[in-house]
Amino acid sequence: MRAPLAESLEELDIALVGIPFDGGVSNRPGARHGPREIRNQSSMMRSLHHVTRLDPFAQARIADIGDVRFSSIYDLKQVSDDIAAYYSAIRRAGVIPLSAGATTPSPTPSCAAWQPMAR
Repeated sequence: MRAPLAESLEELDIALVGIPFDGGVSNRPGARHGPREIRNQSSMMRSLHHVTRLDPFAQARIADIGDVRFSSIYDLKQVSDDIAAYYSAIRRAGVIPLSAGATTPSPTPSCAAWQPMAR
């Protein structure tokens, strides 16, 4: 979304996150390309929304924080753990994630990271 690339979560309100993974499907691979292609296509976007005339970048601190890094793409349990750990760090920083890509099993760990923290 033409968002700047951020090296850290400091001073962010919204983080764009890619989940380049499609290992959970057998018949429709390709979701792993989603984050990259969204970034490619968004290069034609303008900062002002054409209908609402709002500039989201003026209303919130938004940046692309890159993709979830996987330690083993052939181990679905490890992929799930990697996603959960990545989103837990985002939650601890108080940043709202906006995710792109992934397949059916991937949302579960990202949502689980937002469960109430143990006291």
